Amino acid sequence: MSLVRPILIHAGLRSGSTYFWSKFREKSTVMAFYEPFSEDLGRATRHFLLTHGPDTWSSGHAPTAPYYQEYEPLLKEEATDGQGIRGFHPSFSYQNYFLNSPVLDDQRAYLDSLIALATDARKQPVLGFCRSLGRTPWLKRHYPQAAHIVVVRNPVDQWLSGYHFYQSTRNPYFLINPVWCFRHPGDHPYVTAIASQWSSTLATSALPLSTLYEIFLHIYAAGLITAIQEADLIVDMDLLSRSATYQRAIAHSVHDLSNMTLDFSDCRITHYQRHDVDFNLSDVTDRVVASVAQWISGTPDARNWSMANPWTILSRMELGAWRTLPDR
Repeated sequence: MSLVRPILIHAGLRSGSTYFWSKFREKSTVMAFYEPFSEDLGRATRHFLLTHGPDTWSSGHAPTAPYYQEYEPLLKEEATDGQGIRGFHPSFSYQNYFLNSPVLDDQRAYLDSLIALATDARKQPVLGFCRSLGRTPWLKRHYPQAAHIVVVRNPVDQWLSGYHFYQSTRNPYFLINPVWCFRHPGDHPYVTAIASQWSSTLATSALPLSTLYEIFLHIYAAGLITAIQEADLIVDMDLLSRSATYQRAIAHSVHDLSNMTLDFSDCRITHYQRHDVDFNLSDVTDRVVASVAQWISGTPDARNWSMANPWTILSRMELGAWRTLPDR
């Protein structure tokens, strides 16, 4: 049993979650693990753990210590293969993304090892996930004592962040990442149904940019609507970057959950121009919103889901097609 309450942060890639996670990491009482389900951990070497950070790639992140240095004690012994974190399995990254019903003992044992490393050092464990939104029911079931924080960003800016990364580096990682999730729908009813309809499209070797955006929106909506039902706190990163009142409110909520005092006054999230792509963002967004809305309408007691109304995610997607949410 943990001596202190673990903090589990759930977010998507390019959502501003690295900034949010780093605020916890700054605390001397915290041991903060970066992206525990990242495929990087399956092939990590000691050199990688101790050097890979914001300045080793076009991250757009503020300066911080190497992302993964907290994992070093869990690195496999040099005498075996010298690579990878003990207990990590490649299936954790995407094959399990939408799996909530199975027990998954190996995944549980791996996460337990991270929490134990922190608590043995008398530190508060903070796990900053970017591949957990679709499996938050599993995580909440196995870690009910933890504080579960869901980080949300405007979907268009989140996707355009990955698109601009591709434009500057020619690395399509953030554009094709949702496709990997789509290919492993797990036991999520909506993703299973939509992925089945898209099976022939997914089999093609090259996908148009508009299709990549559409797949991203399906994953964005399905993951967040799943996650917000389990959240103890939902953080709007767009609003956090604009409103001092909201910054103070989130700091107060975080303190209630973790007994930590954090300062979010330096939060800044980039807003991108919508005309940077050669297809109509609004048309694609409207199509996905209609699809997800139909799923929600057919879900028993959907309007009574706890913690947050899933319709707010759809409203956010509709607004996001042409402008950011207004200040509140």
